[in-house]
Amino acid sequence: MKVGHFVSLGIGGADRAAYNLAVGLKSIGSAPVIFYSKNSIPSRTPDQDAELPLLNILSLYQEDFHVHQIEGVKDFSKFGLDILHTHQSGDAHWLLPGLENLERDFKIVETNFHGFQQTPADFRIFPTKSLMKWRRIRASEYNQVVPNAILKPLSNSSYRADLGISSDTIVLGRLARADDSVFSANLLKTYRSIRGFRDVALVWVGASRQSRSMGKDLGIKDIIWVDPVKEPESVSKWMNTFDIFCHFNKLGETFGNSVAEAMMHGLPVVSLAGTILYPQAQGEVLGQNSGVFYSRMSANRALVRLIDEPLSRQKLGDANKARAVQFFSPEAVAHQVTAIYERLLAKS
Repeated sequence: MKVGHFVSLGIGGADRAAYNLAVGLKSIGSAPVIFYSKNSIPSRTPDQDAELPLLNILSLYQEDFHVHQIEGVKDFSKFGLDILHTHQSGDAHWLLPGLENLERDFKIVETNFHGFQQTPADFRIFPTKSLMKWRRIRASEYNQVVPNAILKPLSNSSYRADLGISSDTIVLGRLARADDSVFSANLLKTYRSIRGFRDVALVWVGASRQSRSMGKDLGIKDIIWVDPVKEPESVSKWMNTFDIFCHFNKLGETFGNSVAEAMMHGLPVVSLAGTILYPQAQGEVLGQNSGVFYSRMSANRALVRLIDEPLSRQKLGDANKARAVQFFSPEAVAHQVTAIYERLLAKS
């Protein structure tokens, strides 16, 4: 069975999940061939901070996989593929133009992150039931929920010593893209209400001019601002720096990679739900340990409780890690995806 993955190369959740899955497939002896095109390389969008560099993860693939750049979809015919696995929103016709008209012998499996169903696919993988419900997609023999793959911790180190943070200080951490579309001032306001009464620090990884400016406008001078990161090892070190992961996304999630990454690192998670016009799948990812709240006041209370109760932090973090390892590890996800490949080819 020869499988190729066509990937995008940004640092968003969909891009990272595709890379993590490839890592998982390689670890079980089924490394895919990686394809990309000029359309895979991220370009700046209006909601991105013009002063921050555009990061891409091509170098991560090149370290561990056979990687090919294609000029057009006809190039796939050169590789004798049985399956082409795409990773996209389901309506991004610009990403692989002409795929719907291509005469092909291979099957297409699509990991679909936004629930549209316009692009060609013989089988669709959705990361959560929440996304399917939000898009009113019925389960069938042509689709399946498979969670995003999340890398296990790649470092035991942290940045606490580098930052001069005392071991007694409770670090509230945020790690996400710097895009304005996901920025919420609610975490800044929550931190402002807590910081005067508790020994806490806020580390904001993925800082933009907008977030820094809002922090200044709110009169908060002690936030530790960090530019976006792409290296998995650096992500691990930042997660190890945090005591509590704060997920305050303006929109919500179709899965919630950062939430699952925090879980994989044994962190308790407090999530403030985003707009009702977007899926809130982070609750599904957290499972019975759901720390999703629907008002800033309730999220504030949850944070204070975790700050004040170290045993609760440890218990919740341990439960989160056990769930993440069981359901989101690259190997666990890779086995599910491989089974899909095998069933699909068996029907041919």
